[in-house]
Amino acid sequence: MTGPPRSRLPFPPYRHRPGRTPHPERHPDGHRFFEQLPPGLLPADQVPLATLPDARLFRYGEELFRARYWWEAHAVWEELWRAAPRGEGGETPEREALRAFIQLAAAALRQELGGLRGSRKLLDAALSGMERAGGARAAGALAQRFEALRAHAGLA
Repeated sequence: MTGPPRSRLPFPPYRHRPGRTPHPERHPDGHRFFEQLPPGLLPADQVPLATLPDARLFRYGEELFRARYWWEAHAVWEELWRAAPRGEGGETPEREALRAFIQLAAAALRQELGGLRGSRKLLDAALSGMERAGGARAAGALAQRFEALRAHAGLA
């Protein structure tokens, strides 16, 4: 099975591990990977749920995740989440789905660092978020991508 085309965006020189590597943005030796990205890539506008799986920045987050750049994938998806449309109650299927991907990346990172209990809590929150987003028809493709990444990270 082939996936979407690779984004061809640069990978940071190291995978950030809190407490083990310099913070990418706050530490003077951080890799500052957002500065390496082409101008205009970070979303200035909202990305609708139906087009989210094909958004270049979303796919970049997937590539980072698959390469075990958990923290960086989290940061990329958070940029999309910040630009996601808000509903009357604040949350929308876009925001719920993106938060689920963010939590999935955090769960993978926590698992790698040995925090199995925290990883499980984050994964449970991510699964709940995908369930809430699943009420929208367009969430089907995202749910499939979520499950593929979850399996890739070995998060049962």
